[in-house]
This record gives sequence, C-alpha cells and structure tokens, in this order.
Amino acid sequence: MKAEDFLLVYCPVPSFELGEEIAYHLLSKKLVACVNLIPQAFSFYEWESKIQKTKESILLLKTKKILYVKMSQEIKKKHPYECPSIFAIALNQADVSFLKWINQSLSS
Repeated sequence: MKAEDFLLVYCPVPSFELGEEIAYHLLSKKLVACVNLIPQAFSFYEWESKIQKTKESILLLKTKKILYVKMSQEIKKKHPYECPSIFAIALNQADVSFLKWINQSLSS
C-alpha cells in the first residue's frame, strides 16, 4: 500500500442537495471512503464566449486510483453539467492509518 495509490478528487456541483445525493450514491457503491461537501463556493470561468459566475458546492472525495474511472462515471450519471470538472490529486504524503482506513472502506 503506497500513498500515491490513493486520490483526493475535486468536483464542483450546482447545489448542496445534488452534492449530498452524489456523496450517498458513491458511498453506497463503496467507490469513495469519505466525502467532504463544502456548501458554498463561487466559480468564475469562460463558457460559450462569456465570463460566467456560478454559485456551487464542492465535493472532496477520498478514493483509490483503481476506482477513479468507475467513480467518475457514476458522478457523470448524476451531474447535470455538459463538462463537469472532475480531477484527482495523488496523496503522495498521507498518514498511514488514514490510508488503511480508506483501503478498508472501499470495494477493491
């Protein structure tokens, strides 16, 4: 078990309620060990040639690299954005007991 085999995944969603729905869905499928749902953030970006400002909630998900593709597919099934921002950062430095807990919580 190496720290870099685990991921922190970032994904903004348009509402807190959708964030809760996705969190419970992924937890029930054992694709994530933990989800932090940050209730309010503002995103600024260009879309369709216009500068946009959107109120969103942020999901921070803890999982393993081996589950990333399946997890992101499940998010996309519920996510309304045409191009959802889903990306991962490897946990190159993490407490060993935390990694063991993640590992024991997940399906593979």
